[in-house]
Amino acid sequence: MVRTLPNPLNVALSSLTRRPALVLSVADRVLHYAPYQTPGTPESWHDACLASDGSIVRVRLAGASSFLNGTFQVQRISDPAQASQWATSAWVTLPGASGVMNQDGGCAIANCGGLLRAFAQRGSSGSQLWVWTSANNGLSWSGPTTVLSPPSNALIKGIACAGTNDVFFLYDVIGGEALGCSFFNGAGWSSLQSWSLPPLGASGGLAAACTGTLYTLIYSDNYSLSTCTFNAANGQSTTPGFKPGACP
Repeated sequence: MVRTLPNPLNVALSSLTRRPALVLSVADRVLHYAPYQTPGTPESWHDACLASDGSIVRVRLAGASSFLNGTFQVQRISDPAQASQWATSAWVTLPGASGVMNQDGGCAIANCGGLLRAFAQRGSSGSQLWVWTSANNGLSWSGPTTVLSPPSNALIKGIACAGTNDVFFLYDVIGGEALGCSFFNGAGWSSLQSWSLPPLGASGGLAAACTGTLYTLIYSDNYSLSTCTFNAANGQSTTPGFKPGACP
């Protein structure tokens, strides 16, 4: 026996705008991961690396009212499960880096064969590219040591180190930004070596990686990412000049 549906139900079933009588919503509303952002906190440049003992060591340029009066700080996380090690209070100012740093210049930290190297540019009373060194996985730091001073006191706009002690950076030139570097010779850093390509219109950061003697550099003009390579075939400090290949 088949029951005939009443007319109102037939009309409802054939309607193009029919709506279900029951709506189900399935969602997981448990916060499994704590937010990593802190709303209202001024943005700043950061970098991080792994120390030889497995600790996470981070650096940042803490902002100030003037961009030339930033502060360069370091934080060491030996146990990521300890929230206190990630806290704002766990940041420590590096020697000589309070209120004198170019907070827009970028920063870098790398594990260079067991030595941690942290780089940033002085902002007030000088424009030197400085480096700090830790020989105990970030527990204590020496420095700053001057790597070099950019020509005409140019401002740096991004810094990178691939873990070889050599440092790469973008800096102001007429017409935009140039990419330069300084090679470590075992005792100190070389004078500025600059690329042979035209200036970038702007700078949005820089990263470096190294495989053998081949450096790969990735940089931004705030709108796109480009890459170039540099082959230090004769070692970190003996290749004359810095002339990366053509970049797309």
